[in-house]
Amino acid sequence: MSEGSRRGGARPGAGRPSKYSVEVVGRFCVEIAKGNSIAYACRAARIGHSTYKRWMRENPEFRDAVANAEAESERALVKQLQGHAEKDWRAAKF
Repeated sequence: MSEGSRRGGARPGAGRPSKYSVEVVGRFCVEIAKGNSIAYACRAARIGHSTYKRWMRENPEFRDAVANAEAESERALVKQLQGHAEKDWRAAKF
């Protein structure tokens, strides 16, 4: 295959620019920290689920940011449950 016949003459590896940015990662992680799903966070950050999976696989910085956002979500949920448990023993049973 000649260079000019490949994908309309595009260079190998010359695709669309990445959407990865501090702003996109921030939007994604804010939604995760709120306790929202991965699917919802992807929509909020305007990335596809396949992009999320690729970034998780290939980008340690993104993986760490997501892990921190998940931990924040868990801390907030535990704090909320503890607050409810002080008022009603049934919440502690959860």
